[in-house]
Amino acid sequence: MELQNHGPSRAVIHRRLKVLMAARVLIVSLLLGASALIQAGSENTPIITPSSSLYLLIGLTYTLTIIYALVLRRTRNVYRFAYAQILFDTVFVTALVYLTGGIESLFPLAYIFSITSAGLLLSKRGTYMIAGVSGALYSATLGLQYYGLIRPSAGSGFFFYTGQDVFYRVFLYLLAFAVVAALVNHLGEELRLKGRELKQKQLDYEKLEAFHQNIIESLDSGLITTDRSGKVSFLNRTAYRILGIDRFSQVSSYLDDLLAVCPSTASGESTGWEKTARREEIGFKRPDGKYIHLGLSRSSLRDINGAVVGSILIFQDITRIKEMEEQIKRTDRMVSIGQMAAGLAHEIRNPLASMTGSIQVLKEDINLTEENVNLMNIVIRESERLNRLVTDFLLFAQPPRSELVPIILNHLVDETLQMLKNSPKFNGHISVSRVFSHQVRVLGDSNQLKQVFWNLLLNAVQEMKDGGLLLVKLEKEDGSAKLSVSDTGKGIERENLGKIFEPFFTTKESGTGLGLAIVHRIVETHGGRIRVKSEVGKGTTFSVFFPEIGRS
Repeated sequence: MELQNHGPSRAVIHRRLKVLMAARVLIVSLLLGASALIQAGSENTPIITPSSSLYLLIGLTYTLTIIYALVLRRTRNVYRFAYAQILFDTVFVTALVYLTGGIESLFPLAYIFSITSAGLLLSKRGTYMIAGVSGALYSATLGLQYYGLIRPSAGSGFFFYTGQDVFYRVFLYLLAFAVVAALVNHLGEELRLKGRELKQKQLDYEKLEAFHQNIIESLDSGLITTDRSGKVSFLNRTAYRILGIDRFSQVSSYLDDLLAVCPSTASGESTGWEKTARREEIGFKRPDGKYIHLGLSRSSLRDINGAVVGSILIFQDITRIKEMEEQIKRTDRMVSIGQMAAGLAHEIRNPLASMTGSIQVLKEDINLTEENVNLMNIVIRESERLNRLVTDFLLFAQPPRSELVPIILNHLVDETLQMLKNSPKFNGHISVSRVFSHQVRVLGDSNQLKQVFWNLLLNAVQEMKDGGLLLVKLEKEDGSAKLSVSDTGKGIERENLGKIFEPFFTTKESGTGLGLAIVHRIVETHGGRIRVKSEVGKGTTFSVFFPEIGRS
């Protein structure tokens, strides 16, 4: 026999069975309490006449309910179990009707409890079946009592009731049971329908929430929400990544504390929020010590009524963009300076060469005192220095055409390191560490690249006059070959970081300020880029990136 036909789900049946057992215990307890009070008063009522059979029935109900509670945890077919309990309740009501006077009992209405339970736990067919069983048991009880086959201990019997009275009562209760079954089925069907609709709406809401959550978490921009007091309520995955914060770590409670403003790393300027027509920009120091630029926009967070309940902050890491802007500005300046100065340098070099040659001829042909010879040597020496300066400036302003060929960068760096170690400018107290992860091939001009490496290595050595560690690393990063030159010198002041690649800017007493400017220009002509990271008192690292064409 099919016991379940479009009825409630197993989980709902399981939950409602617990409610049914609790209601049964409550009703039986009230019945027991009423019986005890009546027996204590030594009076019988038309409703309840206490007897040993009634107490036995109540005790049996308690016992079976306890057994039901224990079996419910282990039963697999909750539908059969529900049928068994409701059928027992129907038999219990029948026994209660018999013990309280049969036709005179007021407890036939208790059959409604079983029919209602069936409507909540079983299918439509099950509800009508329980209603039918209830009607049959009640009719049988009254029929047997009418014909004298059973005699209830309570009540006056059938001395005052005719067959017409019995038929009327049976018909009335059967009609009531049928009506209750129909109403319970209708309400149960409505309840199940609403339950399915609610469950579907809950699923739709969860899907929509997950969809919105996925959108927010998949944004390439960081997103932070706050309440009206500025307390942070949410950060998406990108926000944690950009800010360098662990998702499981404790973050600052308030936005102003979380996004503490730091000086700009590119120019050393701005210690506050910088607003432009497009965005707000701030400098931010991550927990790992890296300084970045954030471009952000703010908007109000409103509830469904339009009231402002907080704010939304959307931001991106624009450090690379700022670097490119600075690079473009620097390139534009250098182009202008180069175009103007190239002609001027040529005009200086020509008369300078004539002057130098003339001085040398005079020095050889004229008898000079020792003092005048020294003066002549000073003129020649300074002329040569001025010539080197003009040469370097021309190299910066108009680099020679590069013949780009495949080069193994490892070999070129090793050759430059060997030249440095054999140079009188190398400090013997400096230890050199060379770390190459793999061999790298790039397109480049070997002479110009050697000049880049030489200038970077020489700068590092000059920063460590009292000795230190020179670290040269060659590795792969983001698809590019990365060469890093690190020293443990005094470092570069933050306000000077944005100026070190500008021509004629130098902090050295005898420097020309063209070395790093030439390095920057050569790296640009090779399609690469250069970055610098420095901390005062700890040292400086120059990182040069070149497009890699493959490994050897």
